[in-house]
Formats: sequence, structure tokens, C-alpha cells
Amino acid sequence: MKYITLFGLVATLLVGCGKGGDSIADKAGEAVGKHVTDFTKGVGRGIDQQMTVEVSITPEVQALGLTNTVAKALSLDGSQKGITVYLISSQSVSNTLVARALNVDGLEIGRCRKEVVLPKGDAAYVKFEFDGEMDTQLVKRYAIGL
Repeated sequence: MKYITLFGLVATLLVGCGKGGDSIADKAGEAVGKHVTDFTKGVGRGIDQQMTVEVSITPEVQALGLTNTVAKALSLDGSQKGITVYLISSQSVSNTLVARALNVDGLEIGRCRKEVVLPKGDAAYVKFEFDGEMDTQLVKRYAIGL
């Protein structure tokens, strides 16, 4: 009995495959393709969210005319110790910024400096790279100041 059912299913699929774009195989392929695409999009969004880090800009940096929108870790596995921050300038800026990595207690556990030059109305991703010894898993947030 199960061989007859299996044979019937295979026969239906083979007959359906011979027809235009409305065959069972086509519909099944479309459904599987859609789910795989949705799955990979979800994975990408998950990785994006996982890479996002908390960054604050000090009032002194804000006074220079800088704001930020998004900040992400350079890598998920910690192979690159650092962050990239999207900075927007409302005024011309040419200054050295200091990024500090802070732990859960607010204590500094890493620091790096980066020269930033942005004309008025410009924006750019600025990469802050920390020493290899810094343990990125201990970082709760980052603060960018002067």
C-alpha cells in the first residue's frame, strides 16, 4: 500500500513537472526559495543587531558640531578590537577624538585616539581601533570625547 502511495506521489510530481509554470514542483520550489531567502535575510539582520554597540558622545564633542547615528563592532569574534561610528558634522571639524571602552562599572578598560577631519555638512564612518590586549567581551559601552 505504501508503495502505491509513493508511486502515485512521484507520478503526480512528474506529470506536474511537464506543465507550464504552475506545476507542483514549481510551486514547491518557489515556496522553498522564499523561505530560504527570508531565513538568510533574518540571519543578516541578526548579525547586524549583534554588531551594534552603545556609544555616547561627550558634550565637548557635541560642541564641535558632531553627532552620531550608528556604531558597530569591527568584528563579532573579537579578532579586530574596535568600533566604527557614523559621525555627522554641522560645522567644520579638525580634531583628535578619544574613544574610551568602559566596562559594566563605568571603568575605562581601553582607549584609542583618531584624527577626524570633516567639512561642514559632511559625514563619515570613523574607525577606532583598540589595542589587541583589550577584552571586548568586558566592554559595556563606548564614550567618545576629546
